[in-house]
Amino acid sequence: MWIVILAAVLSTAILIAYCAGEDLCDALPMTICGLILLLYLLSFGRGLWLMDYISPAVLAGTVFFLWKKAVRNRKVLMELLKNPAVYIMLSFLAVLTFCVKDEIFTWWDDINFWATDAKAIFYLNGFAGKYGNVAPEFGDYPPATSLFKWVFLHESPGQYQEGLQFAAYYCLNAVLLMPLLKLLKNRNIPEQMTGCILVLFLPGIINGILFYGTCADVTMGIAYGALLWAIWDCEGHSANWYNIRIALYASVLVLTKSVGIFWALSAFIFLLCVRGSRSRKNWIPVLTVTAAEGSWLIFCLLMRRVAKLTSAGIHMATGGYQIPENASDKIRYFMEGFLLVPMHSDQNPTLDLSNGAMFFILLVICLIFVRGKVIEKNAGRKLLFYLMLTGLACYGFIFAAHITVFQTEDQYLDAANMALSMSRYGAPFTMGGLYLLLGIALAAAQRFRQEQKGKKAALICGICALSVLLTADYQGMYRAVAGYRAQLSESRVYVSGMIDNAGRVFLKKTDGKQELWGKRILYLRDNRVIHWVKDTYISNQASPEAVVYNGIDPATMSAQSVLEEILTSHAQFLYVDPVEGDPAALFGSMTENDSFEYGVLYRICRKNDNTVMLQKIVE
Repeated sequence: MWIVILAAVLSTAILIAYCAGEDLCDALPMTICGLILLLYLLSFGRGLWLMDYISPAVLAGTVFFLWKKAVRNRKVLMELLKNPAVYIMLSFLAVLTFCVKDEIFTWWDDINFWATDAKAIFYLNGFAGKYGNVAPEFGDYPPATSLFKWVFLHESPGQYQEGLQFAAYYCLNAVLLMPLLKLLKNRNIPEQMTGCILVLFLPGIINGILFYGTCADVTMGIAYGALLWAIWDCEGHSANWYNIRIALYASVLVLTKSVGIFWALSAFIFLLCVRGSRSRKNWIPVLTVTAAEGSWLIFCLLMRRVAKLTSAGIHMATGGYQIPENASDKIRYFMEGFLLVPMHSDQNPTLDLSNGAMFFILLVICLIFVRGKVIEKNAGRKLLFYLMLTGLACYGFIFAAHITVFQTEDQYLDAANMALSMSRYGAPFTMGGLYLLLGIALAAAQRFRQEQKGKKAALICGICALSVLLTADYQGMYRAVAGYRAQLSESRVYVSGMIDNAGRVFLKKTDGKQELWGKRILYLRDNRVIHWVKDTYISNQASPEAVVYNGIDPATMSAQSVLEEILTSHAQFLYVDPVEGDPAALFGSMTENDSFEYGVLYRICRKNDNTVMLQKIVE
């Protein structure tokens, strides 16, 4: 059914492009955004399985309508389908999917949330219920990237293959960049093939983490860039197309990560102040973004999905904040990382730009556009001012985050780590700005070709291509496509070694029990051992079971304190590692005949607000 879903997406994009008279490179990413929003709606009722019925119906319907329209105007349809860029890019993505299918997750943030969340959605066919999200500390993180990963995971519906998450991640990033391909020379296969390769290289310029994990920040940056370009690219489009395209990109943007709403609001300022749009139909994107953001926030509130950073931020905002003692050190490392350290940690034979260099390059390009009459003077000034303000706000917020919610993370007392953090969290500014300026440059080249100024067009395209080639992350790209295989055995041993023996026993005793899927398990571990890192790896393996952890020490804890821990955990099941001490002293009153055992899974039955009974689950 995976192929049917993708075929339905492609046929829908073709139908939309035909009916609207638009390019397929524009219609395809819009259709993908529409698919993500459809999956989002279905996930509330765990209805992703319905895609096995929806996609064949959509495929049949779109093919039927295309056939009917082809009878009337076959020439227009055939012209639309003669788009080498689409087929070249889809071929590259098919090869890329095959290359990365064996990759496994080793990056901390994937293990902590991004991979674990997508795995849960795959098994549950949607979102978990109340207290059932698999990463409680990151409960309000939006699901757009996880939902698109579901499409690729569905390629293997009977078995979870985490490598397919990488394929989905790279494909989503590439498809959202496809509007740039529309601006290349029509049907010039060498130019369009080169353009497809450079598009795949493009995100690595501003951050190398995407070649080692599946962080949403880079995808958010690309979505923001697509939105900015959709706003700028207003010539030759109907008002409906213009506003619906903005609405789709903006809605997916806010569902990519929590700070996506800030970038969506920034884009609306760009729409009103830079492009000067005052159309009555601007309410369409405002309505869809409000619906997307509002529905997610309400769902998180009802399902008690709150991230620890959100809670920390609220606590600090309400008077619980004190400036850390190392704030001055972080200022120094921040400035050093901003100006001197490359955005990605890979060492390439070409240029590895710093965050500060990229910030100033984007501003200089704006000035060059004005002097070179690529854009008119007034628009250029507004664009320059917009990029300067959003850049300063972006890096200002990033620094504020490092002395507030990240103040205890001492790894940022290092310029290299600070630079990587800036490049990741600043990806919307750098990637969004780069996307927009590339679009403007390539559109100018297209205009020069139409005016029979081929040399100017070739010069612009050559400069764009050379800029990407000189700054691309070749080492990271090679590692993502093929290099990871050399370390695959070592990576598997590393991930396996991060789970201790007690954790393996727990996973074995809970494996295969579908009654635990989407349910919260309270896992009590030896309080004398630091286990929080290993807990994260256990949670990744246990997904779609939602595991929360706490320590237990019979020498210092009482039956009442254990009861309070069970009650406040909101868990439906309990598992306790074997520890020294009599289990009956702590749990005996909660079981029949004081028969509690360590290393056994129990169902928590709440009799009232203050008492529980533990029911042993027979293995």
